[in-house]
Amino acid sequence: MYFEEQPKSDLKDLYNYREELNLLIQAVKRGDRLIVIEGRRRTGKTSLLLTALTQIEQPNIVVDARQFSTRVTIARRDFIEALEAELNRLFATKRGWVERLATAVKKVGGVEVEMSVPPRLSLSWGGRRKEAVNLVSLFSTLGEAAVSHETSLVIALDEAQEFKRLAGFNLAALIAHTYDYVRGVQWVVTGSQVGVLHDFLGFDNARAPLFGRVLTRIPLKGLSKEDSKSFLKQGFEQIGLRPDDQMLLRVVERLDGTVGWLTYVGVVSKRRQRLDEAVLEDALMMGSKLAASEFEDYLSIRPQARRRYVEIIKAVAETPRGWSEIKRAVENVEGRGISDYVFNQLLFNLEKANFIEKMPGGLYVIVDPLLARAARVWLLRGASARVVFAHGAVEGDM
Repeated sequence: MYFEEQPKSDLKDLYNYREELNLLIQAVKRGDRLIVIEGRRRTGKTSLLLTALTQIEQPNIVVDARQFSTRVTIARRDFIEALEAELNRLFATKRGWVERLATAVKKVGGVEVEMSVPPRLSLSWGGRRKEAVNLVSLFSTLGEAAVSHETSLVIALDEAQEFKRLAGFNLAALIAHTYDYVRGVQWVVTGSQVGVLHDFLGFDNARAPLFGRVLTRIPLKGLSKEDSKSFLKQGFEQIGLRPDDQMLLRVVERLDGTVGWLTYVGVVSKRRQRLDEAVLEDALMMGSKLAASEFEDYLSIRPQARRRYVEIIKAVAETPRGWSEIKRAVENVEGRGISDYVFNQLLFNLEKANFIEKMPGGLYVIVDPLLARAARVWLLRGASARVVFAHGAVEGDM
């Protein structure tokens, strides 16, 4: 079923992306050590990942970093507890060899194992670093266990760029160590804030732990207009609805091939048992609130630059604008000049986070069509930026 809100994990529910899915499956089967799935928000990265893991049926853990998106820093405890939960899920699902694995990891410092059915693992995050689980030893043990069963363990980090704020240890260095020295462990990372993801992995930093490592990169793009219409048509057929072509085209024109938003319109239509202009407007309004909320998550951990980021988004909400126009708009609001260096850094940060992009002609646009809608509908009405992005709605717009 295409019109479901949760990420897909069944091949029959994944529309298109067969080429990317095959690339991912083949990369894992080849034993590629580091695989990167990247693309803008709601292009189906998580669905692609989960579907591939279902098809391959290799032991895997998936740590979802989105749960930490509003944390200024991510504590060592947070990461270790998320890892523990995923390892226990693995223990519960891969019963063929978990007892031997459980026996092996018991020897790792900071690990306790209850030999129940299935075994249950507890990882110490430690009040002091030396008391915490030895992650290098843990992943080495997991890798050895996988090799002994002629397989490999896939460790996936969904929206991995969030771990750039992880305190207590360097996760990129841990990935580099397992890449170099641990057989039987493969890493798959996904990221929507593509520039931030590259910073976290250090692809362009010669001093970074992962610099120079061979990686497999799988980019995801939005659907074409033709594919968007086909996706909607097939999705509506699955739920017994047949909107006219003109209505489908109106949806396609407003959502720029973003499969997650197309799905969202389908979900709302399924609940209402129809698709008409009123349902579409309601879906776009609710989707805009979600997009605004996600931007607020970004702003909430960057309070010092918050106002300037919002003004940049406002400046490009209605129409693409060039560097000088955007800078002038921000300066007019503040009533003072901003240095070119500082302004360039602000633009660069929003580009790296995939909120805006620079077009070939030098004009900047908002990447997400519903974030652009939120900015147009609410911010340009004069609503408080903090109200809009903190709550996703302005009173009277419900």
